[in-house]
Amino acid sequence: MMSKKSLLIAAALLVVVSTNAMAAGVNVNNFNVALLSIGPTSYLNLNSTASYGIVGGTITTPIPTPYSTIRTYVKNGFANFAWNGLGGINSSVAAADPLQVTALALVSGSDMINVLGETTFHGRTVAATDSLIRYTYYGDANFDGVVNAADYAKINYGSTHGGLSGWVWGDFNYDGSINSFDYDLINYVDSLHLPPLGPVVPEPTALALLAVGAITLVFFRRRR
Repeated sequence: MMSKKSLLIAAALLVVVSTNAMAAGVNVNNFNVALLSIGPTSYLNLNSTASYGIVGGTITTPIPTPYSTIRTYVKNGFANFAWNGLGGINSSVAAADPLQVTALALVSGSDMINVLGETTFHGRTVAATDSLIRYTYYGDANFDGVVNAADYAKINYGSTHGGLSGWVWGDFNYDGSINSFDYDLINYVDSLHLPPLGPVVPEPTALALLAVGAITLVFFRRRR
């Protein structure tokens, strides 16, 4: 057994998810942080169908954890479609999905602004350096909770224009390429004619770190 301890620190917004000898993690509906660090044997689990995550700068920490690091965390959590990987951001609801058609989509702030034309996300003004996550269907390239012609337009463009990458252009399995595997995913989800996933909204149990100061979540082995 392991116990959780929260340390309040008057510093930049920060979440540290670490472990001492045993796998441990944090389970939240959503989160909004500036800095995020996840240990190799731990995890940050988004455990709601309304899940979302924001990693973005603040007044005290204008440069957030970079998108490349957050992408590594999401890819680790993806764990070849299992969504239970350690050392990253995973999703217990995607892991339990009987159809295996849902995932955590990751979009950079730059792509949100310049590709999707959106300037806000959950009431926050999007910055180019942000990393934005939501629970949605494989194939939902434009982050709107449904798979349709608009998403096919993105993957068709991404697959025929060299140098493009990321979820927004059709890399739905986080392998760094836009190829037949991604088309298999979007085609499968589209064939099921699933209902739209509604707009995600903040929930009171979210890890919302918006005030002055920080919460550092560190896991320790319980002393016997």
